[in-house]
Amino acid sequence: MQRNLVTKSDLASALAEVSQIPYFDCSSAQIHPEILRLIPAAMAKRCSALAIREEGAKLLVAMAEPQNLHILDELRFKTGMEILPRLAFRQELDDSIDRSYGLLAAEAPSVVEPEKVTVDSPIQFVSSSSQERNVEAMREMQSELAAKSRTTPAVLVVASMIRAAAEKGASDIHIEPHATETAIRFRVDGTLRDHRRIPRNLQNSVASRIKILSDMDIAERRAPQDGRFLVKIGERKIDLRVSTLPTQYGETVVMRLLEGNAPLQPFSGLGFPPWMAEKLKLMLFYPQGMILVTGPTGSGKSTTLYSSLNVIRRPSVNIITVEDPVEYELTGLNQVQVNTKAGLTFANSLRSILRQDPNVIMIGEIRDKETAEIAIKAAQTGHLVLSTLNQ
Repeated sequence: MQRNLVTKSDLASALAEVSQIPYFDCSSAQIHPEILRLIPAAMAKRCSALAIREEGAKLLVAMAEPQNLHILDELRFKTGMEILPRLAFRQELDDSIDRSYGLLAAEAPSVVEPEKVTVDSPIQFVSSSSQERNVEAMREMQSELAAKSRTTPAVLVVASMIRAAAEKGASDIHIEPHATETAIRFRVDGTLRDHRRIPRNLQNSVASRIKILSDMDIAERRAPQDGRFLVKIGERKIDLRVSTLPTQYGETVVMRLLEGNAPLQPFSGLGFPPWMAEKLKLMLFYPQGMILVTGPTGSGKSTTLYSSLNVIRRPSVNIITVEDPVEYELTGLNQVQVNTKAGLTFANSLRSILRQDPNVIMIGEIRDKETAEIAIKAAQTGHLVLSTLNQ
């Protein structure tokens, strides 16, 4: 086209015919601000994708790579809408993105705009610590959310990201500081997906707010810390396990979301097809053997194990678990928390458990050769062993 061997319209028609995706000329497109806000500017530039208009529950998007399934999945996740891709030339698209978002920024000065916290399903923060300072921090957080006029940006960011993660079924929230901004990402179905970006100057405030809620030392920023707190969103109870790690640009924060009712869900609620659920139920009542659940981080391995234990727990069965940490509390189980500092490792715990006359042993994760050898021996000597392996 640059050498005048083919016209723009001819090339666009040929590409549309080959790809079966219609061409959209975005060089002079005028897009409504509300449509633009469906895809953040940073994401639009990174994906070379520009939202054009809504068509019912579908969103028409001009893309430089309309057949890129990963980008389509990201856009679908971010907008919550079905994406109708349209082909666009990259240079025209990039120019249109710069122009459209430039006009949007000019109309509304750049301020921190945390997602609005709706009152449809109020979020309530619950302390998991008996310390008065942590209980007081929860009260302060709750009162700030209630008094919208004096709610700080950090409080809104924390509340909105937890609500959004719960709504999207995320297993983890990642807060990652970079040189110019801080990325907030969710792990959904085992895959990390961008949620939003916040200004760099909000990073420390957000991290400190989460550390206060988790009963951590907010003055300590040079060493990793762990903590936890609980939230209630409507009828849902979610346990958040929090971990911080110092990095070059500040502390990264990872929050693991554990649904309170997750271990009580039937296999069908976890996405198991009926034939697979029946097969697993039969295996769970074998007197001995080993069942391994494998998959990437956040894919639901622990939840599957707990749902399995919920199927077989009864007064006549002695079930003992070894975990690091204990993720869900389930009545009728004897749950052991690994403590490496005190010498209570997976392997040492398993040796002691075998003297406790268990019927079923659940090992949170097989991490080393020694644990694997003991688990296999237990499975061969009259015990049903359930565990996970990371892929």
